[in-house]
This record gives sequence, C-alpha cells and structure tokens, in this order.
Amino acid sequence: MKILHLLTSINTGGAEKFCVDICNTQTEISENDIYLCVLDKVNDDQPLVQMISPNVNFISLNKQDGYSLKVMYKIFKLLSKINPDIIHINGRALIYSSIPILLKRIPSIYTVHTMAHKEYNKYLRSYIKILFHLFPSLFMPVAISKSVNETVKNIYGDTLDTIIFNGSSKLTTTNKMDEVSLEISALKKDKNTLVFLSVGRISREKNTLLLIQTFNALLDEGQNVCLCIVGYDGTEDQSYYKECKNENKYSKHIKFVGRKENIADYLSHADAFCLTSHYEGLGLVALEAFSMGLPVLSTPSGGPEDIIVPDINGYISEQINVENYIKILHIFIENPLRNREKIIELYEDKYTMKVCASQYLKLYESKQ
Repeated sequence: MKILHLLTSINTGGAEKFCVDICNTQTEISENDIYLCVLDKVNDDQPLVQMISPNVNFISLNKQDGYSLKVMYKIFKLLSKINPDIIHINGRALIYSSIPILLKRIPSIYTVHTMAHKEYNKYLRSYIKILFHLFPSLFMPVAISKSVNETVKNIYGDTLDTIIFNGSSKLTTTNKMDEVSLEISALKKDKNTLVFLSVGRISREKNTLLLIQTFNALLDEGQNVCLCIVGYDGTEDQSYYKECKNENKYSKHIKFVGRKENIADYLSHADAFCLTSHYEGLGLVALEAFSMGLPVLSTPSGGPEDIIVPDINGYISEQINVENYIKILHIFIENPLRNREKIIELYEDKYTMKVCASQYLKLYESKQ
C-alpha cells in the first residue's frame, strides 16, 4: 500500500508527535510506502523534522500562516502524483484535504486527537458531520480514547464508533542526564524529597495554575516535595505563564525549566508525573511517562481516565480543583507507587506505538 499521512504543521505537540511516530513505526513494521505531507512551511532545525525516519517520504507544501485555498490545489496535485491507497489525516488537514479527497475518491482515516466539541467551531463541525455521513467510505473518524469517542458520537452521530488507543514509542535518555540530575538536585531539600514532573504547554487548558497552587499548599504544609515544570507559553504576551510564575511562592522548589527535548532525562529523575488539564484526548505525555515506569496523577479530564489504573500506574482526582487534586497527591506521598516494572508492563501490553500502528494498518487494509 501507499499510505499518505497529512499533517497541518510540525510544531512540537501531541498530534504532531503522534504523526511522526506512527510514520516511523509503520516503515519499521511493514513494507508499505509511507509518505508524510506537512501543509505548512517547515524548517530543518525543527525537533520533529529531525526525528523523521529517512525511510519516510517527507513532503512540505509550504503553506504560510492563515487559511489558504491554494494549498487545496497543491493537495490535489500531490494526490494525483502519489496516488495513495489510503490517507491518514491529523488535525485541520481534514478541512484542506476534504475536497481533493472527494475529487480523487481516495478513502481516508481521520484521527480525532481531542474532545470533538473542542476541535472546531460549530460551522466546521457541521461540514465535517456532512462528510462523515454522506461519504462514509471516504471519511472515517477514529477516536484515540473512549472519552474522545463519546464526544465523537455526541457531535457527529452515534454510528461513528471506532477507537484505536493512542500509542507512543518508549523514550530514551540522552547525554544530558548528568546536567538534569544537578538541576533536579537543586530543587530537593534532601535525598528523601519526592520529585514531581509536569510536561506540556503552559496554558489555561492545561491548567498549570492549579498545579502551582497545589504545590504551594503542599509546601505550606511542610511536605518534602518539589516540582519541575517542562514547557512554555506559546502566546505572544505569555500572560498565563506570568500569572503562574507570580503565583509561585516557592521558586526554590517549584521551577519552570522551559521547553526541553530530552524529556526522558527528566522522567528518569521523577517519582510521579502530574497532569492537571481541564480536558485531554488521551495524554501522549502520560504514555511517555508510563514508558519510563512513572505513575501519572491526573485530573478527571477525559482520556487519562481510560488509561490510569488506580494504585498501579497512577490516580485520578474526583474533581478539577486544588482541594481534590491535593488529595491524590497526599495518597501518593503516603504510599508512592514504585513498581515501575508493572507500569511498563501495562504500557507495553496496550500503549506502545507498535501496537497502535499495527491496528491502523489493519484498518487501512479494511478500507481497500
């Protein structure tokens, strides 16, 4: 088969990392021709560009910022040139590629990475619903978790009921391990300090402020904990980051380290991973934490509830607020989940990218 993956941009985000990972993995586990087309302009120094396997046929359509009708014509020309057997769409590439797909009559799979009602405005959702129902052989949504699937059925129709759990490749540490070790040690009071880690955008959706307020409260109590926050605020004025930073009462033990690519080094030095989002499709960072044997402490934000097994690989708070989130942190502090082998075993059984990529390959074949 010729498999074409379409992606709007290749910035470091969950959907983008997923797309690069599945392309790389499908070249490893199959003999299919794998193409990855990014609609936006790309730079060779972008981290995810550097991660693309040489066995993946990589294409950029060089779309500039904003909407572009011209890119639809470019997609049509690309489909005519490659003539793929199946198209795997991620993100807003669905909007740009829908008309070329209709004209070329090539079946497509669309991965829904977040809650369906959060993806698009009501007008685009109406358009997408028409695609799913009038052209079911050409457009098929696939949810990355049970929680996402419920929103797909609510928004687009009860008959749409396909789930393939998101997957991730196991992370590996880098030559910066010693540097990270010193960085984490500086946050700790002593060798018994529990280290908590957060990775992701610093944004209202990710609810970073709740995380800061929770650790302020723990440190007010005298708990022997520290928090390392990996990520950045991508907005121009960074107002939310500034709000979170101003809320931080314990800068010696709660540290923003900025954007990092060597996530595995930080995971290796942590005792638990914190996820405080208002909503999550699944939480790719949670899977990456599992791959390193790290438990995840999450708010009830959707996808994480499908993959966290209490007392084994993490905990879910009852509600999304400081009072309830601090409860699961107290539980963890009193009895840390240290069976990393069991956490990795659960991950390898259900959530590796090989498992995920294999399921998609079977789905592609069923559409032929």
